[in-house]
Amino acid sequence: MQVTLIAEDLSAVGQISMVAALNILSAFGITTIAMPTTILSTQTEAFGLPATLPTLSWRTTASAHWQTIPDMEINSALVGYVGDVVSVHQLITELAEVNPALVVIDPVMGDQGQLYPGLGNRYVAAIKQLAQSATILTPNWTELQLLTDQPLGQKPTPSKVAALLNELPQHGILARVVVTGINFDETVAIAYQDATGQVCYIEQPKFTGHFYGAGDTFSALLCGYLQRDLPFKVALQAAAEGVYLAITATAALPVADRKFGLQLAPVLAKIAQQQ
Repeated sequence: MQVTLIAEDLSAVGQISMVAALNILSAFGITTIAMPTTILSTQTEAFGLPATLPTLSWRTTASAHWQTIPDMEINSALVGYVGDVVSVHQLITELAEVNPALVVIDPVMGDQGQLYPGLGNRYVAAIKQLAQSATILTPNWTELQLLTDQPLGQKPTPSKVAALLNELPQHGILARVVVTGINFDETVAIAYQDATGQVCYIEQPKFTGHFYGAGDTFSALLCGYLQRDLPFKVALQAAAEGVYLAITATAALPVADRKFGLQLAPVLAKIAQQQ
């Protein structure tokens, strides 16, 4: 049995991070292994300081157990928020041990020009090392700046996006990179390089406000669509359309409800219909 390892935080409230990923990959019919990097009472941005439960000891024992199961092969991995430097380095070791063919990493560190609360330079350095384990890397615009040692808060332009994408190999990052959350004047865009190195964009209309969990949802959708053996561009377009569908449904809710994550029901229904 081929399975997908999901390594990211488990937030007890709402459809964020691992909860979203489990639902999405289940809709694809993919068998998963849940490896919570930390357990949180809520997500870290909108509910105050969450209660946390470290999982490092359990993960070490669980990983050793999984590797003794002869009829289970971890052929792909989806990585999101980790939370501390020691756990990041442990995850690098764990990925090297199982060596999945597909490793989608969302290098979750910050958004909207800021690091997430409680993270610092040592954490950024650790995530840069983790990013070297990826086959697909999905930073947002803020995280792309962090990965390339740029000052935060820069306004994205096509030339700046291209320059930072081209700089990533100098930092040891050789994965195929998809940059999310690029806010241009009229649209929000996803950027990637085609086989010739040309930067291509998928642009969508903007919604007012912040939508928590959009990056988690995009990475999980991309991981799922790539496992259907779709061409990269087609998988990317399908993942982008799925996020847009979820944001459209979430935008209809009161703003205060958005901190609970995206409305995934229409996305999950669409995935199931495509089986």
